[in-house]
Amino acid sequence: MKLVLTESALASSSSAVMFPTLSSHRQFFECRRCFSLRTLARTIKCGIAEPSGEPAPMGQKTKYKDTLFDKAFMSLFASKMGNITGTSGKINGYEDFVDVSREVMKGRSPSQQKDAVRRVLLSILPPGAPATFRKLFPPTKWSAEFNAAITVPFFYWLVGPSELMEVEVNGVKQKSGVHIKKCRSEYPNY
Repeated sequence: MKLVLTESALASSSSAVMFPTLSSHRQFFECRRCFSLRTLARTIKCGIAEPSGEPAPMGQKTKYKDTLFDKAFMSLFASKMGNITGTSGKINGYEDFVDVSREVMKGRSPSQQKDAVRRVLLSILPPGAPATFRKLFPPTKWSAEFNAAITVPFFYWLVGPSELMEVEVNGVKQKSGVHIKKCRSEYPNY
């Protein structure tokens, strides 16, 4: 599975979530000498509990060992989804998280599902965060690459192991693609 973050996708999304850790592009690139997102991605590993450390072959369920960080994010998102669905949102692992996610889809059209997910994401952020993020990170190649780089280490708990990849957007090559090696959700009809 591939996820490609582009400038136009960032510009068209009123709920695009970006992470402001540096105040300018120049600071980011100057700082790369002492810290790189690739280093961070190698440091924060997906909690695969397979002996090889790699996902199980396609068709076989991969075993994960969720960290406290993983469980905290799952609980936070499940709780917020529970507010949308009117359920408790209490979970005991990833499978329960997927079940709560399914509740968000039940009886809703695709546009209603999108709106529900948007409300969940906005409920997690502090007030004014989306507008601030859009000002700090206007839709540029750099923003798309930065978001892709953040996705790899910080969203493995949701999607499973992934890696950055180079893609071509409007004739320009950029590292804003995210290749999900094997989706964590291996449930049929999901």
